[in-house]
Amino acid sequence: MALVKRYQNALLIMVSLVISSVSCVIPMPLELDETEANFAPSYEAIWVTPNPTSIIEYDPVVAEGAALFFDIGPLDDPNRDDILFWRVFLNYQGQFYNAIYRSNQGGGISLSDRRDGILFNLNPCLDFKLFNFEGPYRVELIVSDRPFSTEQGDSASINQLLPLDAKSFRVHWFVRFQQELCPL
Repeated sequence: MALVKRYQNALLIMVSLVISSVSCVIPMPLELDETEANFAPSYEAIWVTPNPTSIIEYDPVVAEGAALFFDIGPLDDPNRDDILFWRVFLNYQGQFYNAIYRSNQGGGISLSDRRDGILFNLNPCLDFKLFNFEGPYRVELIVSDRPFSTEQGDSASINQLLPLDAKSFRVHWFVRFQQELCPL
């Protein structure tokens, strides 16, 4: 008899749990976020020349002062409507040395131009002449999906500041050479 009473109590508890869990479920309306997520632009490292993982050894005598060419290869951005902007800096040091060496002056890189990537050159003997230290010298490329900010405020990132919603990537190259071997 005690066994039957236990089964009845267990059955009663299970039935009441099932009824209470089914009867109390009220679906909430779903609110969908209609804004598209912003993803960072990208590149494939295999297309980057020269290879940023090695120091570029530049010999002014052999190269006779010739320019070095930098190519990032095709660009991508999952947000098809994003326009890409880029800037190149030499030995960037925030508030001390922050000049923009190269940039896409104008409207940016649209979807149709992304396959061309970014190509620029520099002449180490001329372009690093202002730096009175032995290298290696740093070349920095920044690519962003938003225009660079013109308002710098108190930021130490002068000319590199981006809006808060911007996504970006950076590529660094290092060039080593002896300035005293450069042709006058």
